[in-house]
Amino acid sequence: MSDCFVSYKREDRPRVEPLVSALRGVGVSVWWDQDIGGGERWRETIVEQLDAARCVVVCWTHASTGPDGAYVREEAERAKTRGVLLPVRLDAVAPPFGFGEVQALDLTTWDGATDAVCWRHFVDTLRAIVDGRPRPPVPPGGPYPPWRMAAVLLAAVSLVGLLIPLAGWTPVMCRAAALREACRAIGVGGVPARADEEAWAAAQQAVKDSGRGDGYRAYLRDHPAGAFAAAAQAGLAACRNLADERWQRSDDALPLVVPPALSPAGSEAAARERSAADVQRQADALCAVYEKSPTHKLLGATPDARGWRCRPENRGWTCAFDGQVVCQLEVRRTLGREACT
Repeated sequence: MSDCFVSYKREDRPRVEPLVSALRGVGVSVWWDQDIGGGERWRETIVEQLDAARCVVVCWTHASTGPDGAYVREEAERAKTRGVLLPVRLDAVAPPFGFGEVQALDLTTWDGATDAVCWRHFVDTLRAIVDGRPRPPVPPGGPYPPWRMAAVLLAAVSLVGLLIPLAGWTPVMCRAAALREACRAIGVGGVPARADEEAWAAAQQAVKDSGRGDGYRAYLRDHPAGAFAAAAQAGLAACRNLADERWQRSDDALPLVVPPALSPAGSEAAARERSAADVQRQADALCAVYEKSPTHKLLGATPDARGWRCRPENRGWTCAFDGQVVCQLEVRRTLGREACT
C-alpha cells in the first residue's frame, strides 16, 4: 500500500513529476500512473491503487478543472468519499463544483524547493492524513499566491476611486506582469480570460504553421465574442487568395488499330519489326492532338504491347496491332491557395 496516490491530467505530467520526486525524496511512498508495469490492466490497476492509498493528492490545474478533466474529478470524488482527499493548486484556478469545501493547498508559486513554506505545509498535511491525525492549520502568513495579494492591493486602491480617477488608469496598471493575474481574477482592466488567451495563441500558431486562416476560423467558431474576435476577423480579412500553377503527370490511353503488312515476313520477330514503325507512326499521330493544347505537354506515345496480334501465314508471319496507345502527358492545373499571416 502506498502512502500517497497522485491524480493529475496527463498534459500536466512535466509539472507533476517534480512533485512526485520531491515527495519520494522526503520518504513518502508515492504511486502514480507512471508506475504501471507492462502488461498490467491499466484502469483496474489505477482503481486498486486509488482505493488503497491512505492519501490522494489531486492536482487542480487549467487542464484538470476543464472539460477534459473528468477522470481527475472522478478520482477526487472517490478520495473525498473516503476522507483522504488532499487537493493542491498548481494553477490559479478555482476547484471544480463540489470540491470547494476541501481546502486546496496553494503550490502555484512552488519552484521545487523543499524548504519553501508552502511545500513544508503540504508535506505536513499529507503525513497527517496518512497517520489519521487532524490536518495542521495554514501557517501564519501562509502561502498566498502573488496574484491574490496583488488583487487585494488593487481592490484596496479601487476604494479610493473618489480621490484618484482609477478607471482610466486600470488598463494601464493591468499591463504590468505583477498585476495581470490580479486584474484577471477580479475582472478589471480588460484582461482576457486565460482560456481565451490560450485559444488565441493556439490560433496564431496554427496560422503561422499552415499559412492558412483555419486557426482564425476555429477561434471565431469557439469564441465568437472573445477578446480577440476582432483581431481574428482582421486576420481573415487580410488573407489573400493565390493561384498556384502546377504541371502534373496524367497519361491518356487512345484506341489504335493498325492492319498487317501486305506481304508476310520470314519470322514473327521480323514481322513485328516490319510493322513496328508503322504502329509507332500512327501512335504519334494520335497523341499529337495534345501538342495543340496550351494545358498539355506531350512527353511521348507508347503503344501497349498487349495490342500486338501476330500469326503464321502459308509463307511466313504477319503482325497487326489492335489495342491502345498511351499518351504520356503533363497537364497544367491551377490550384487555389489561401495565404494568411
